[in-house]
Amino acid sequence: MWKKVLWSDETKIELFGLNAKRYVWRKPNTAHHPEHTIPTVKHGGGSIMLWGCFSSAGTGKLVRIEGKMDGAKYREILEENLMQSAKDLRLGRRFIFQQDNDPKHTARATKEWFGLKNVNVLKWPSQSPDLNPIENLWQDLKIAVHRRSPSNLTELHLFCQEEWTNLSISRCAKLVETYPKRLAAVIAAKGGSTKRHQGKLIKWGCYNQLMRLTAMWNDSSCLAKLGSSYWFAPMRLLREQSVLRW
Repeated sequence: MWKKVLWSDETKIELFGLNAKRYVWRKPNTAHHPEHTIPTVKHGGGSIMLWGCFSSAGTGKLVRIEGKMDGAKYREILEENLMQSAKDLRLGRRFIFQQDNDPKHTARATKEWFGLKNVNVLKWPSQSPDLNPIENLWQDLKIAVHRRSPSNLTELHLFCQEEWTNLSISRCAKLVETYPKRLAAVIAAKGGSTKRHQGKLIKWGCYNQLMRLTAMWNDSSCLAKLGSSYWFAPMRLLREQSVLRW
């Protein structure tokens, strides 16, 4: 059933910054020579905010967020890009939309919008970016873009659009195909940090219930019992009041 999910998220990409690594050949003890260093730029030289989505069938729309990102702006992005992305990726009318619990995403007006559009929304556990496979695509995107060394924000946006469409379908499919392993890793850590995301987590909850809910999600015959709002089992009980240190 994970193939029916349209994953989404927002991210910030800096023009210059920690994302932009450079490698050089140098002699021993010359690491600090001017020709082997990159000058720092205050505030990373500027940045852009992006909203994107993907499924196992490939990447969906990638949108630059202009101005303040509030509930109205978020609903505007959804209105212009969500249904078209689902159509382009051939997810069908019963696809499931994933988003995190940002207040803009869970606002009453946003919930009403989903209701009007008959969009099934995946209930998502708090403090769980490590459960969203789009984080891997964001990292792929940032690496690919900064290899091209954009010189201004216009180029940065252009390169982001080009590299987003260049992300392979096989990469997207693999992230979704291996998603059960991601869940298993978090469950094995009992809600704690996994190898991919290190941090300190306050752990609590009923593990037996967690396992039952996970099994229920994996049993497609149970989906009809869940109604239009799908329950995402893994880690909600464990992470609802969690604190992560990144």
